This record gives sequence, structure tokens and C-alpha cells, in this order.
Amino acid sequence: MEKLNPLFSLVRDYLTRYLPLERKSGENTIRSYRKSLELLFDFVKEQKKLSLDKVTFEMIDRSMLSSFLDYLETERGCSPATRNHRLHSIRAFYTYAAENDITAIAHYDEILKVDSAKVAEKLVNHMSEEAVKTILAQPDLSKRKGLRDKHQFHHTHGLACTGFPTLEAAENRRLTSLFQNTAFRPQCFC
Repeated sequence: MEKLNPLFSLVRDYLTRYLPLERKSGENTIRSYRKSLELLFDFVKEQKKLSLDKVTFEMIDRSMLSSFLDYLETERGCSPATRNHRLHSIRAFYTYAAENDITAIAHYDEILKVDSAKVAEKLVNHMSEEAVKTILAQPDLSKRKGLRDKHQFHHTHGLACTGFPTLEAAENRRLTSLFQNTAFRPQCFC
């Protein structure tokens, strides 16, 4: 019986033993890592014009991995975030390989040289100042719970540090002393 290629022996152990049993990775995580490795190996196979069982660590260098990642974006239409996820999955496998086979360390170093793509940050939509003022105006200040809620809004949400209208010092002292002897002890996390 022919001995299994060291690359695929490590892949098998990584996907069937390490991820599910040691890392306790979920089914979807394992499926995603498997897909990343399958795409990479298929790409190398096509580029080198050989059968899949002939793909080795030596064939997957910095240049090959960069070409693969470019292929994902240009030919397969993957986003930079997906490209980075595939790179992360491949790096995770190579980390495992380097820890379990000393000869894989040099290949691991090559893989680390490939940079992630820059991904445009999505601007998080925050509430407008008007919306925050509306929320702060909701507590009924004629009732104890309303006073508590206003005090809590200002302190637990750090609103005193955001430039939004804050409690006047005298009102803040009055509310603090009002709740001093209760289980509710608001704190400012500013």
C-alpha cells in the first residue's frame, strides 16, 4: 500500500482529529476550513498540471498562495473579506502542520509572508444626537424609578463623556444620595 503524502496525512489529521476533537470546532468551521484547503489544492493542481495526490508543501510557496488569493478575487468573485478568511484558514492549517511536522516549519514561514487584503471598514450608524436626547427625555422625573432611570442612562452608558447633555452637578449629587442606600449603585465607566 502506497504511503500517504505527508501534506494530506496532516490535512486528514487536522480535519478529522485536531479541529473536532481537540479544538472542539463546529461543523461549519470544519467545513469552511476544508473548503479553503480544497480550493487551494485544486488551484495548485491546475497550475502545476498534475494529479491532486502529487501536490506537496514545496509547491505552495508565497507566490503560489498570493496567486491563489488573487484568483479567488478575480476569477471566483470573492470579496476581500472572504479572501482573508481563506488565508486565515490556510494559515491555521500551516500552524498545525508546523507544530506536528518539523519539516513544515519552513513552509509555514512562507505562508506567513502573505499579507491580508485591506478591507474597507463599514461605518457603524449611531443614533443621532436628537435620538439620544429623545431617549434621555423619556424617564418620568416625578417618580423615583424615572429618577433612577435618568441617573442610570447618564452613568452606565457613559453619556457624561460623550458631549451629550449631562446632569448638572447638583442634580447628580441629589440622585446619587437618593440611591446611596439601595442595592442600585450606578457607576460611571468613563
